[in-house]
Amino acid sequence: TQPQKLCLVAVAYHNIAVEQLILRHISEACISSQNARRLARLCLSYSNRWVKCFETTHQVALGELSGVASTKNSSQATRLFNRLLKSL
Repeated sequence: TQPQKLCLVAVAYHNIAVEQLILRHISEACISSQNARRLARLCLSYSNRWVKCFETTHQVALGELSGVASTKNSSQATRLFNRLLKSL
């Protein structure tokens, strides 16, 4: 069914985000984890058990991004971080 497929894609986005964090592709991890969270909200009946994990991964990615922005003084990372915070 459609909600099951959405949930499957949300889990895939989450797994991609975790791998991106491991590879230190922080800004991409933030986007992937945000996509996982958004898709999971569309199919809560199936994804409810993973929502907390998705939220935690997203918070870790945002925390890493804020660290990158502050240590490297990266304006691109800062802009992305601020945009992601506004979308929460």
